[in-house]
Amino acid sequence: MVYAQKKLEEMLKNKEFFNFYVFYGEEHFFIKNFVKKILNAADLKKFREFNLKTVYYDEFDFEDLQSFLNTAPFISEKKIFILKDFSISNLNSSFIEKLKSILQDIPDYFILILIVNVNSISFKKSIVFKKLVEQAAVVEFLYKTEEWLCEKILKSIEKKGFYITRENLIFFIRRVGKSIEKLKIELDKIFSFVLEGEIKKEDILNLTIKNIDENAFYIAKYLLFKRKEEALKIFNDLEKEGISESLIFGAISCCFVDLYRAKSAKLKGIRIGELSKIFNYSGKEFRIRNAFLNCNLFSIEKLKKFVVLLSKIDVLMKTKNIPKKILLENFLFKVK
Repeated sequence: MVYAQKKLEEMLKNKEFFNFYVFYGEEHFFIKNFVKKILNAADLKKFREFNLKTVYYDEFDFEDLQSFLNTAPFISEKKIFILKDFSISNLNSSFIEKLKSILQDIPDYFILILIVNVNSISFKKSIVFKKLVEQAAVVEFLYKTEEWLCEKILKSIEKKGFYITRENLIFFIRRVGKSIEKLKIELDKIFSFVLEGEIKKEDILNLTIKNIDENAFYIAKYLLFKRKEEALKIFNDLEKEGISESLIFGAISCCFVDLYRAKSAKLKGIRIGELSKIFNYSGKEFRIRNAFLNCNLFSIEKLKKFVVLLSKIDVLMKTKNIPKKILLENFLFKVK
């Protein structure tokens, strides 16, 4: 059944647990926090090495889960098994059926948590989602609204003895993105370098990293969904903030190349970990993870067409005296 996060938090306060949870969505910070709340409510502060196991998809097998399930908790009322970094392609019918057979005889002391890295829209439309909803307490974790983020960040800023105009606060959020983890990192940098008083726009520009990769990813996504006006708006916003056309073009190109690589890898049965090593995504794992989550929405032919078109524009940028902005805008409206 699908639950609101608040409802499950109330249950945890009363030490009420489900045997099976499924968490998914774009805001990984809240997923991590909610898992911590389950661990704390289950009183796993001590003897975690005996009563808690976290396994990533590439390392998982059902025998490991069954073995952990068959041993009683050690000086604790609960044992918790966490499955991380699963995608829709990992959760096929065979996997769901095996999981279902294990859950039929699950003891009261056991909690299974499945964390799925997926595009929320495609996941909710899938057969897998419907099957999981029948068996688990399912929660979606989305990015918070700009208004919510403004309120929370403003409190953090004031607590540190600084102040900021609302206009600059919104600029900060739009520049960095809605990920709380990224916002916290960039805010800590500002606190370290701005000694007192007002946090100004120039401080934000000088001290924070513009989230070009994420914005470029949305440009690519909007283009693939034929939402060209929204793609153009993001492009214009980036340009207004002083980001060069070359940098924007490079980031967009990377997104399409990532999607093409991910699609090709999936068709050949290559896992995300292997692909990350082949093309050295060290420190940029989020890029290929996003690509793996979204490449199923598009055909390999369509992605290849975009990559070829971008390579032609790259040649024009380097060999012809044509304004780069015109080339990019033509690209945004040329794609079909």
